[in-house]
Amino acid sequence: MPKKVKKGRGKAEEGRLVQQQERAQAVEEMNRKEEMLTLFLKDKLQKEQRNTAVNWLKLTEVWRSTLRQSREVELRAEVEVQRQAFERQLDDRDSVIEVRSGSVVALTAKPLQEDLLNLQKLRSLLTEKTEKNQSHRRSIDRLQVSERVQQRGDRTADTTLLPSLRQAASQRLKDTLSRVKTENRLQAEEQRAARDELKKKCQQLQDWLTQTRCQAGGRLARLSVQGDNASTKLQAAISKVCVCVSVCVCESHSSSLSCSSRGRRFSVSEKSAFSLRTTQMFRCCRHLPRRL
Repeated sequence: MPKKVKKGRGKAEEGRLVQQQERAQAVEEMNRKEEMLTLFLKDKLQKEQRNTAVNWLKLTEVWRSTLRQSREVELRAEVEVQRQAFERQLDDRDSVIEVRSGSVVALTAKPLQEDLLNLQKLRSLLTEKTEKNQSHRRSIDRLQVSERVQQRGDRTADTTLLPSLRQAASQRLKDTLSRVKTENRLQAEEQRAARDELKKKCQQLQDWLTQTRCQAGGRLARLSVQGDNASTKLQAAISKVCVCVSVCVCESHSSSLSCSSRGRRFSVSEKSAFSLRTTQMFRCCRHLPRRL
């Protein structure tokens, strides 16, 4: 015969089973709540990460815009300083070139004036010689005429005086001719000496002018080389500035494109300010090298 189960023991087992079920339900409920809390925290963490990334991008854009503005002001000031320095250098070089050219002109003008004076003296000597030759020719003509007249008178005079008169006239004519020849020879020698001296001075002046021109050309070449070097340095500095400005413009344009790709839209004032700033920077970069 089976043993009889006591009612109290059965109730205790049922209560224990109920407690185990309740405990299992409580554990399951706790696990479900933990899973829900974990999902909530994960969603919140993802939202915080997205917000952090967005805020970091905004902060980076603001920092870049501020840096671009400050660098733009600094670069503009540097370009202005370089331009003023280059203009001062150009003015100094122009003044030096003007002074050197003035000195070269003054040095070349003085010998030319001396040569002109020598030429005038030579012309006056030639004129005097021509006048003397003409006067000698006139005197010779007068002597010949007087001799002819004397010969005609001698024909009518006594035949005893004719040889002596002819001899005296011929002697006077010979003396006059010898004197004229001697004077002509002396004048020719003086003229030849003056011509040789003038040729020598002209050759010396030409050599001096050639040497002066070579020296002036060398100085001008050195000055032009120095000016080209200064222009090259300024051009390199301006090119660097233009590259920096172009990079800033490209970064601002890329940042604007990134903002537009995220769904942000510029207002009309922001677009106009950005286009105006870009136009000014490109205009500055375009016009500065032309001054070179």
